[in-house]
Amino acid sequence: MHANVLAAFACLYAKLYGIKIPNSLPRSKESKFEMAKQASAISVPEFVANDQKALEIESQVDKEQSAKDQDANQEDTMMQ
Repeated sequence: MHANVLAAFACLYAKLYGIKIPNSLPRSKESKFEMAKQASAISVPEFVANDQKALEIESQVDKEQSAKDQDANQEDTMMQ
């Protein structure tokens, strides 16, 4: 199942960005196996949460929401 998802994503990504697909039969069983083999060799660093960054993002989102709320209130006041 994962090889199917990987192959579909790889083909979609290539199509979206105009990247030539190096295999003439990217959906064949052999191609899917090769893509899965290559993908398994990639090492993704472990995610480590950053509490300070999370607080900064939360603060930014709160400010943006507050600004939207103020704009909406001003529009409501103007409409009355």
